[in-house]
Amino acid sequence: MNMTDQAKDYIKKAMEANNVSTIRFYGIAGCCNMNLGVALQDAEENDILEEINGLTVAIQHDMKDQLNLVTVDV
Repeated sequence: MNMTDQAKDYIKKAMEANNVSTIRFYGIAGCCNMNLGVALQDAEENDILEEINGLTVAIQHDMKDQLNLVTVDV
């Protein structure tokens, strides 16, 4: 996963305003496969923690491969 500087600045402000230290990417069961969910929330027990462009990102373990080529931008 990559994150632009603009996205980092926007997310960092949102994290500070919501008193949260991580942005979390997780799977939501859909009719055909998993859909991607994103939330300003603490990591869960089995999440993978990564630092991406200076922000702590929590990724649900089974969503990691789906995010390899993702770039977060604003």
